[in-house]
Amino acid sequence: MNYKNSLVKLLLFSPLVLTVSGCSFLPDRKNNYFIEGAYQGIDEANKIYYLQIKNLNENEFEMYQGKNVVKDLVAKKKGAQQIYFLINFYSINGHENFSYDFFNLEDSQPKTKQQPITYKDDNDNTITPSSRDSEQPFVALHYIGKDIKINYLCLNKYS
Repeated sequence: MNYKNSLVKLLLFSPLVLTVSGCSFLPDRKNNYFIEGAYQGIDEANKIYYLQIKNLNENEFEMYQGKNVVKDLVAKKKGAQQIYFLINFYSINGHENFSYDFFNLEDSQPKTKQQPITYKDDNDNTITPSSRDSEQPFVALHYIGKDIKINYLCLNKYS
């Protein structure tokens, strides 16, 4: 009987301990970061999209005032020199270029470390750098704009 009481107390007390501790003993899964380069992806309609990611210094980053730039929080945490990036997302249709903008990209879930980092902008568009040291770099994004709706697009690094 005493064993049952102890088990009940443990089960009732465990969620409180996890909440107070913030689950800090779990591994940090926010280990994805941006890698400079050119990326390319094709949607369901076989339309080709391009993404250019370029390193910026802090002054250049500030000049863009939140448009098409991101401060890579994972790279910053790892002590990387390059933590500011310009993101140029576009498509080409014949002789026309279409540019798609991101505004004020920030961590979409700043209170958790249990999921890879995804950045979300003011219009709920998201971009997820899925580059890790041991993988082929790629970027996944979701974008809904005036003339475009991309539910999921994976762009692979080609240069």
